[in-house]
Amino acid sequence: MDQISSSLAAILQNMDGRAFALGERIAKLHEGMDQAGLLHQFRAVLRSDLRQVFALMGHDEDISSRELLALACLDSGLVQGESLQDRIRAQGSPHPRSTSEFLEMEIARQRESVREHSTKIGIQLPRWMEQFEDNLELSSLLGELAQGLYSYFGLVVRLDGTITNQELSAFRAFWDAYRPLKDAASLLPSPRGIQLQPSGPSNGGRPEWIAPARVGATPDIRPQAQAASPIPDRDWISLPTAPVEVPPPTDRQREQILAEALKDLDSLTGLANVKSEIRKLSNLLKMQTLRRQRGLTEIPVALHVVFAGNPGTGKTTIARIYARILQGLGLLAKGHLVEVDRAGLVAGYMGQTAEKVDSAIQRALDGVLFIDEAYGLVGDDDSDYGHEAIATLLARMENHRDRLVVVAAGYTEQMAGFLDSNPGLRSRFSRTWEFPDYTSSEMAGIFLALCAKHQIELHKDATQAMAHRIGEITQDPDMGNARAIRNLFEAAISRQADRLASLATISDAELRTLHAQDLTGT
Repeated sequence: MDQISSSLAAILQNMDGRAFALGERIAKLHEGMDQAGLLHQFRAVLRSDLRQVFALMGHDEDISSRELLALACLDSGLVQGESLQDRIRAQGSPHPRSTSEFLEMEIARQRESVREHSTKIGIQLPRWMEQFEDNLELSSLLGELAQGLYSYFGLVVRLDGTITNQELSAFRAFWDAYRPLKDAASLLPSPRGIQLQPSGPSNGGRPEWIAPARVGATPDIRPQAQAASPIPDRDWISLPTAPVEVPPPTDRQREQILAEALKDLDSLTGLANVKSEIRKLSNLLKMQTLRRQRGLTEIPVALHVVFAGNPGTGKTTIARIYARILQGLGLLAKGHLVEVDRAGLVAGYMGQTAEKVDSAIQRALDGVLFIDEAYGLVGDDDSDYGHEAIATLLARMENHRDRLVVVAAGYTEQMAGFLDSNPGLRSRFSRTWEFPDYTSSEMAGIFLALCAKHQIELHKDATQAMAHRIGEITQDPDMGNARAIRNLFEAAISRQADRLASLATISDAELRTLHAQDLTGT
C-alpha cells in the first residue's frame, strides 16, 4: 500500500480486522439468508441500521474521516463479507487506484450515505428478525451480531477522542434495540455446539433453521418509530474500554494539521474579527514555541476563551478549528473537542456535580472542553449546584493547565454575567471573542456555498427570491443566523423534489437547478 496518514492507517488496520472477524463469526447467517432468498433484504436492513446509528450520532456534516473509515470497514467486512484491506489489494489493472485515492472515495461515499439517511427510519433489524424468533440457531448468531456491534460502536465513539452526549444517546438507542437479541442468545447453549443443517428442497431450498416462525410471514422493513431516549448520564452503560491506539502526530503532520485548520478558518464566511483574533494568537504562540526551542524564557499565554454571540454564528465550528490549531502548534496532543452544557456538568444531588465535571474534563484532556450556554451554570441562588461546577472547573483548569483548554460559549449579555459570578472566571478567561450576527450578504454567501457544495445552481429568478427570503429572515430577532440559512436550503431542496416528482422525465439540469418557487413555496 502507498503511504496514508498514520492515524488512518491505524484505524484501517484495527477496525477492518474487527469488522471482518465479526462478519466471519456470523457467516452462517449470511449463508442461510442467501439460501432462503433473503440475503439482499437482510443486507439492506443491516446496512440501514449501521447508517442509522451514525446518523443518530449527529454525523452528517462534522463526522471525521476516522469514523467514516470505521463505518466503511463495517460495511465491507460485516455486510459484504470482504475485508476492506483485501478490496484495496485486489484493485485491478490497468489503472489501479492508490490506497489514498481508494480510501478517499470510500470515505466520501460513506459520508454521503450517512448524510442522506433519515433518522426517522429507525433501527429495523431486530423487528425484521421477529419472524424467525423460534429458531434457536438463528438466535445464537443474532446474539453474536449484537455483542459484536456493541463492542465495535463502543470503539467508534472514542476514535476522535470526543464522546458527546448525542453519541452516547445514539449508542443507547442502538443497544435498547439490539440488547434483546443478546439476552435471548444468552439463554441458549453455546453457538459453537450448534450444527446448522439445511433441510433441502422440501422447504423450497430454504434452510430449516431459517424458516419463518409464522407460516406465510414476509419480511417487514417498514420504518419503526423509535421512542425518544433522554440523554444518558455517564454511568448508564459501560462502554468497551480498549481504545484504538493512534500514534501522536509527527512534526510534519502537525504542520499539515495547522495549515489545514487555518485554511478551513479562512474559508468560513464572515467572522472577520474572530479570524483576526485567532491569527494574532496563533502568531503569538508560534513565537513562544520558538523561544522555548532556543532556550529563552516563555511568556505565559492564556488559551481559555469566551465565545460570545447569538446561536448559529459559528461558535462550535470555530471551537473545532481552534482545537486543531492548538494541536498543530504542539500545545494539545489530541486537539479534539468535547461538547457539554449544564446538564453534562451539574448533577441533582450533593457530591455528584464534582464527579460529572471531572468526567467531562477527563474526556477533554489534551483537547478543548466546549461549554455551550455556559451561563446556565450560574444558578438562581447559592444552593444551586452550578456554583459547585464552576468552582470544580476552575480548580481542574489550574491542575491541568498544560493539557486542557476551555471555551465557554453563550449569548453576549449572559456571558458577562457568567464571568461576574465567580472572581476566578475573569482571570482564567482573559479573552472574549465576539461573534456578530451574519449580514444579509454573508447569509447569501453561505447559501451559495451550500449550493456549490451540493452541485446546485440558482435559476435567474431564484437569485432575487433568495435575497427576498434572506431579508425576511434577518427581520426576525431569533433568526438563527447560519442555521436559518441551512433550513432555507433544505426546504428549497424538498420543494424542488416535490415539483420534479410529477415529471415524466427529469434532466440533469433540472436536478441541479433551483427556481424561485422552490425558495418561496408559491
